[in-house]
Amino acid sequence: MKYGAAFASVALYTCTFTVAAAFSRISLVRRQQQITSNVSPRNLRAWSLSLIKESELLEKIREGVSEAGFEEAWKGSVDEITSFVGIDVEHAEMCLAQALEWKAWAMAPSPTFRKYIKTKEPIVRELKDNLSWMVGKPLQLEIELLKQGILQFPGVYLVDSQVSFEKAISCAPIEYKSIECFRNQLAADLSILKNTYNCDTAEEGCAGNCGSCWVTYGNKKL
Repeated sequence: MKYGAAFASVALYTCTFTVAAAFSRISLVRRQQQITSNVSPRNLRAWSLSLIKESELLEKIREGVSEAGFEEAWKGSVDEITSFVGIDVEHAEMCLAQALEWKAWAMAPSPTFRKYIKTKEPIVRELKDNLSWMVGKPLQLEIELLKQGILQFPGVYLVDSQVSFEKAISCAPIEYKSIECFRNQLAADLSILKNTYNCDTAEEGCAGNCGSCWVTYGNKKL
């Protein structure tokens, strides 16, 4: 009798699990159908490319870097990032690839499109100087904040960061004009380093630079 009850319990559990799994698969299929039905034909390919596994994307990036003759400089740059801020190799590579346009190159749908993407050569010395500048004066960014900045905004925190800072503070609103105020705000919000335009003060006015504009940044905070 005991064995019969135990068998019945196992059977009930198995049945319940199977039904739940089936509903889960149905839900996933429906969700995928909803997503693809809402994606326009123009963006469908881009959406599909976003599903490429990161490992496969990295392989494409490495192949492109190697073919361009930058393999040694690439490895040296990745090593510099990992040792400086403690990011693992894969994340360091992906951040570097995004900063130097190799990620965009690898995700391009065809060789024709890749011709129009201006990838950059990794230069170890420039990268090292850039990272050292970020933790020195005037910003004196803590290593953990620099790490987060690289992960979130690699194009700004790995390449020409001093140029970005000088542009950002030169057109910043009055409340961020001083080094101290800018530094304090940067510690609270790492995105401000990419605010290199201000349509309120620029002669051109709004020139389509909303993604890097202080006014847009201020409006988002409201």
